[in-house]
Amino acid sequence: MKEVLSFIKYLQDADRLGEVVEADEGFRHLGRAEVDVLNVCAGANLEMEKGEEVINVCLALEEMKRRAVEKGVEEERIAAEEKRIVLDVSERDRETQNCAFRCSLTYAASICSWTGIPSVKCND
Repeated sequence: MKEVLSFIKYLQDADRLGEVVEADEGFRHLGRAEVDVLNVCAGANLEMEKGEEVINVCLALEEMKRRAVEKGVEEERIAAEEKRIVLDVSERDRETQNCAFRCSLTYAASICSWTGIPSVKCND
């Protein structure tokens, strides 16, 4: 029980949790019941193989760190992709606005020539 409560206490501080695990032999191996409690109550996501009754916490912590890094990399990739999409859309919006502006000038010029109203030429 001490191990479970301490694990929960330090779950958000991986460095401190690692120190606690290294300092106390009782932390190095947890049984299936303790792992189940940690997974349900603390969202630890510790994985155990079928038939395995004890988990090496040091290895589990390393796996948790690896997954956290992968998640961070994936989140960064998604954020970069979202930023690229926003920039692409913004660029297309500018192109559409420019095209619409040119088309409106052309349309206005054709109306002027059709009605005989003199058009104003702009020096762009």
